[in-house]
Amino acid sequence: DAESAARNYDRALRLEPTVADRILSDVAVELESPHGSVPLLYVAARAARHAGKLEQCCQLLTNIYSQDVEEFGRVSAELRKSAEENPQDLLPPRTTARILLAHKEAEAAANIISELAGNESHPVESRRAMLREFHQRIPDHAGLLVGLARLHGETAELDQAAELLWDALGRENLPHETALPLVAELLEDAPEHGELRLIHHDLLLLAGRIDEALDALPEPGALSNDRQEALSERLAAAPRRGH
Repeated sequence: DAESAARNYDRALRLEPTVADRILSDVAVELESPHGSVPLLYVAARAARHAGKLEQCCQLLTNIYSQDVEEFGRVSAELRKSAEENPQDLLPPRTTARILLAHKEAEAAANIISELAGNESHPVESRRAMLREFHQRIPDHAGLLVGLARLHGETAELDQAAELLWDALGRENLPHETALPLVAELLEDAPEHGELRLIHHDLLLLAGRIDEALDALPEPGALSNDRQEALSERLAAAPRRGH
């Protein structure tokens, strides 16, 4: 039966990983079935991983979860192995995040993707595509906006970065511990960028660092008229330095 076959294939794969392609060939018909044997699908996913067929591996694990959500824990563990063995590839963590999202764990999914935003070992465009995908699916998550802003900063698109950071500032789940150092880093290369300085000012205020926030204020001429007016109104009501 399928379970016995899966055990035998699994044993063979553990003893001799080079049989991976042969196993995939043997179970090809099972893989095409919309309701294939879960034990065989797991063996096939591991075989695909050993054979360097990462896309097939991730698709098989996704299929297992789609077939039985109770397999969430085991599928996640298999994806972690794939990620550990292939740190250069974004597909395993991206697949993990997709499954987390399907499992109603949007915050955990967004955290995985946000963390990957700063991993410069992956191409900027690959990370940007990944972040855009999840921002579309979790539009209210500020961490994803901050991650996208980071990527625009890497490519010196500071106006776009500032626009995303303004959006993130309006969210309740703004990750201050990530946003504040990011803006400070962007300002190192563009210390007179008015929008970024004003965002830095706002983040410092949120952190309770009033004196630093006042020092961070940009020159009025570096801001649009709307920003200048809004800033003037806030400063009129703000606590004075040393008070």
